[in-house]
Amino acid sequence: MQNLSNVQWQAYVRTVQQMHKEGTYDELARIHFDNEQHFAGQPLLLPWLRAYLAVFQEKLHAIDPNVTVPYWDWSRDSKAPQRSAILSNTYFGGNGGRGDGRPVTSGPFANWIVKTPTPHQLGRDFSNGSSIPAWTCPDDLDTCLQRSSYDDFRQAIETGPKASVHAGVGGRVGDMSDKQAPNDPLFWSHIAFVDLLWAEWQARNPDQATDFPGDADQHLAGLGTRKVADTFDTKNLGYVYPRWSAQPVL
Repeated sequence: MQNLSNVQWQAYVRTVQQMHKEGTYDELARIHFDNEQHFAGQPLLLPWLRAYLAVFQEKLHAIDPNVTVPYWDWSRDSKAPQRSAILSNTYFGGNGGRGDGRPVTSGPFANWIVKTPTPHQLGRDFSNGSSIPAWTCPDDLDTCLQRSSYDDFRQAIETGPKASVHAGVGGRVGDMSDKQAPNDPLFWSHIAFVDLLWAEWQARNPDQATDFPGDADQHLAGLGTRKVADTFDTKNLGYVYPRWSAQPVL
């Protein structure tokens, strides 16, 4: 994400703000809220999130066709997540302030009113008060990527690395900790990195890139006619990711 120019970042912020103003953003958050039980903790998780991201990007492109969802490699911030530049005023803003729901009062999404499940101010509640427990580091994430089957990989990513980001940012009362997590614009960059990791696992295991322990023709709840099989190749959804390595890019 930090590779974006300031012009690109500001264009993304403006587009998300416009979606919010038009009500499209809240509609998308409601889809996740209403359908989480159909994919969370199940093999459907990664296909559902990939299709959901694609829908989000379609909505962005309807406003600005040059904007894409920036991913956040939170593993690089794993030692002290609260000090990440991504949680600064330059990007998504930081911890919530005082008051019910710990409302976000910094960054471009400060004082946002979101509607899922009921209207309230967007909240964040770092799980250690003013700090966040360490997340999965790059080397441990690379170990997850060495899992030999799709669902072993999915479980390794979902139960630790992915969940710890939600819990660390959302805490007890913040939006990221619950099924209304997409209320927080940070959600999309978090999930885009989860999606990148699946794409990396597929690239490392090309013979298993379309493996799924279930019916690949199954429809993805809440996402119209989209099926599991539609998500196996990101190119078919209009985007590609760079390859990922535990070693930092020099």
